[in-house]
Amino acid sequence: MFKGTLVALVTPFLDNLNKSVDYESLEKILEYQMYSKYNPLQGNLNEQNIYSNKLVNNKQELNINKIESNKRIYFNKTSIENTTDIKSNYKPNIDGLLICASTGEGTLLTNEERIDIINFVIKSVNNKIPVIVGCSSCSTPEAVRNAKIASDLGSNGVLVTAPYYVKPNQEGIFKHFEKVSNNTNIPIIVYNIPSRVSVNIELDTLRKIFELPNVVAIKDSTKNFETLSILHKEFPSINILSGDDGTLPACLAHGACGAISAAANIYPLEISNIINSWNNNDLITFKKLSQIVPYISKVISVTTNPIPIKYILSKMNLIKNIVREPLCNVNNDQMKLIDGLLNIISNLTQN
Repeated sequence: MFKGTLVALVTPFLDNLNKSVDYESLEKILEYQMYSKYNPLQGNLNEQNIYSNKLVNNKQELNINKIESNKRIYFNKTSIENTTDIKSNYKPNIDGLLICASTGEGTLLTNEERIDIINFVIKSVNNKIPVIVGCSSCSTPEAVRNAKIASDLGSNGVLVTAPYYVKPNQEGIFKHFEKVSNNTNIPIIVYNIPSRVSVNIELDTLRKIFELPNVVAIKDSTKNFETLSILHKEFPSINILSGDDGTLPACLAHGACGAISAAANIYPLEISNIINSWNNNDLITFKKLSQIVPYISKVISVTTNPIPIKYILSKMNLIKNIVREPLCNVNNDQMKLIDGLLNIISNLTQN
């Protein structure tokens, strides 16, 4: 159900007292993720604009005027009657979105903000790609409540971690997922990320969780590739998704069919091309494209996610460089390190 490139989307904020959700920027980044063929970090514009030089609508070929604004290419919307119709002719760059999770500062959002963001994103993508909602909590009843809300609002799936902070044992972890499964019909992606929640979901526990009827995938950030290989062999119907951009090639080699990627906020086409080349058995292209993976991993790990990503997206004029407390923006030394890594990535992708 969930495979390919799924973007762990940031939540843009306004530069005001409350750091309110910035829906204008959210719309911009959704458009960039789904349709842009141009990355402002990658040098000069080539022959492509946001969608294509030419496109066919109502059996007539239309030349689209384009304008350059803040290093980003937009359609001149006065040149066509209905840009929604134009978008309807194009397959999105990505295969899904994860919202209100760790990259989206989900634990720093109010319940009202979560509901508004879910509604906004679902309406914006208009059934083009699945929308998954982060529903993790240290409280099992709250995780169930979040999953029910996500389901009622029309999302296509939920992402659930083991309960964080409280450090449950393996039986407690299983019961947590069992409660979420028993109280909702929505597809569940299990997220195993010990570095964030301080407990690992062990292999035997995963085996029990995978027997739950609406568990359909796992996002893995453990770097335990032996476990992934075992799960892939024993549960071929459960999709494995890489949850760590730095280990994406290794995860694919051990049974993953895609990724939920934080780096894809910045590099949606690049991550998609890596995954697609692997899935299409184009190993020469896969090897070449994978050269950028270590540098992408480094650039988004200079400090806590999503701080570096938001700084980079602000350089791309997509969002404002605002994170919510207790997170802090990158400092000058971190900016220099990030900028240097971006130059390396740009050079690699242009060769």
